[in-house]
Amino acid sequence: MALDFSAYLTAMCGLLSIDPETDLYPDQSELMEQMINYAELRIYRELDFLSTVEEATTSDLTPGTRTVAVPGDIIIVNSAALITPASTAPAAGTRNPMQRVSVEFINAVWPSAATTGTPAYYAMLDNETMVLAPTPSAAFRVSCMGIFRPETLSDSNTTTYLTEAVPDLFIAASAIFGFGGLLQNFGAQADDPQAVQSWEQTYQNLRAGVDVENLRSKAWGTGFQPFSPAPGAKESRT
Repeated sequence: MALDFSAYLTAMCGLLSIDPETDLYPDQSELMEQMINYAELRIYRELDFLSTVEEATTSDLTPGTRTVAVPGDIIIVNSAALITPASTAPAAGTRNPMQRVSVEFINAVWPSAATTGTPAYYAMLDNETMVLAPTPSAAFRVSCMGIFRPETLSDSNTTTYLTEAVPDLFIAASAIFGFGGLLQNFGAQADDPQAVQSWEQTYQNLRAGVDVENLRSKAWGTGFQPFSPAPGAKESRT
């Protein structure tokens, strides 16, 4: 069953046996936010959902300049394509996939930024900057596919992909932080020293199922098909 922010808050306060009016606001409200951040970032980093992939288009490249900022909210570039003809929007032009290489490759093959042409290669200079080669000779556009971080769960953003698609996993990940960060039950002298370890195991068990479903959504399973792995035959047919 999907969650919203109110239901999530109620569920976590029940699991942690705390009163949101006296224990969370205002004294520990930031810890509740950190619990949400911990759960969301851990799940997004480990499972790489299709819902966190977006396509964003840069502004026109500057002729004679080989660098361009990564567009939109993308934090990891999966692929990049040059749009031709120059100054054409992706929907109206042709996407020409560029090959990702290293900055060292570009510096070795195109040591001079003055060598211009139609870019066919790109490299990541840092997390926010791409280097293109050859240096663009015209105001081309680059369309990037990549990973972004969705807006976090809050009282103003009451639902997210995680609360709707994998609420059980989100609760388990939150409980790991909750018992450790809010209740500090993570040591031998804690009230319940096994609480964090128990929720960690619960999280791992749930994650295994979500992982299979996520691979199915991307057709990354057996035979690159969107189906669950078939169990192997237990008895010989001969």
